[in-house]
Amino acid sequence: MKTLIALLIAVLALSAAGASTAGKTLYAFEKNTCGWWTFANNATLKLSCDATTGAGGSTGSLLASYQWLPGQGAYMGLGVQPKWTMAGDAWPNYAKGRFAVSFKSDALVSVRIELRASDKKTYAYTIEGIPSTWKEYAIPFDRFTCGGKGIDLNVADIDQIVVIPQKVNDDPHSLWMDNIAISTDSVKP
Repeated sequence: MKTLIALLIAVLALSAAGASTAGKTLYAFEKNTCGWWTFANNATLKLSCDATTGAGGSTGSLLASYQWLPGQGAYMGLGVQPKWTMAGDAWPNYAKGRFAVSFKSDALVSVRIELRASDKKTYAYTIEGIPSTWKEYAIPFDRFTCGGKGIDLNVADIDQIVVIPQKVNDDPHSLWMDNIAISTDSVKP
């Protein structure tokens, strides 16, 4: 009984300190694009909220419509600054946790996810072969690497989340994204 009471007190103390005991949804895209922006060179990329489809029964998702143009020096991506959704929650609370996102695509595309951190480094993880139906990906934060080292959220905060669809061909394509969340628990991708 004393152990149970001590555990309950610890959970309450973490909650009072602003730590998440399970997870936190950062972006769900139910009504809008939630402040996501784009960048592109020799490519076109447009974002919109798709109110007809969402992952896990949600009523909306972020739709990225894109096309790689012929020529050299092509790049593109979409990103956001998560500080607006953290609402005072501290990144170290999630240091041993995970990043989750749901994707689907009209082409079997790979997606590079970059966490651009306050230590001025970019930590990346690539998901190979996004399917045409919704799939959730849960990626431990330490799998996002820069120079072979995983991100340490005890040392660096995440300043930007950037998603980069890799080139399949020169045809127009669509990538849907939904339910971006972070959690204190870790799982294998």
